[in-house]
Amino acid sequence: MCKDHRLISITTMGVAHFPDLAEAEAIQYEQDRPGEVTLKVVTAGEPSAGMQKRIAAAIREKTQGGCEAKVVRVERIERTMQGKLRMLIQHLDISNYFGAAVTG
Repeated sequence: MCKDHRLISITTMGVAHFPDLAEAEAIQYEQDRPGEVTLKVVTAGEPSAGMQKRIAAAIREKTQGGCEAKVVRVERIERTMQGKLRMLIQHLDISNYFGAAVTG
């Protein structure tokens, strides 16, 4: 979610758009506050400052200035019970964006 509360498709944020992450074993986005996103990467070495700046600039551009990104290296990313990687860990309540669902 952007700082102005626009939602962003995770497809827009996909790794294919960031050549700097071609060598990453795994990535995962995590968000705790609107307009701020953390990109966790599993890489052999620490991401360079240049790489971090390029990715942050690309995310800022893709979100039309709505999100600032921080890139952090992690040892591993937890998998689901089915063995899959979750692309996004969203801690924000976005239930108001789910349409006109009616509960009975």
